[in-house]
Amino acid sequence: MKKKSNVIGKAACMVLAMTIICGVLYTIAVTGISQLFFHDKANGSVIEMVESKVYEKLDE
Repeated sequence: MKKKSNVIGKAACMVLAMTIICGVLYTIAVTGISQLFFHDKANGSVIEMVESKVYEKLDE
């Protein structure tokens, strides 16, 4: 029975580690790199609706 709980504990640690690596660190790294190199485009574009028509804000 100890073997089963040992495996479950290791699996839980791996899930936690991969969540931190893939969900937090990777997201921060990609956002930081995009802000550094593409700071004018990294935040997306603004879309406005005027009289039921959609307009995208272009570079000024």
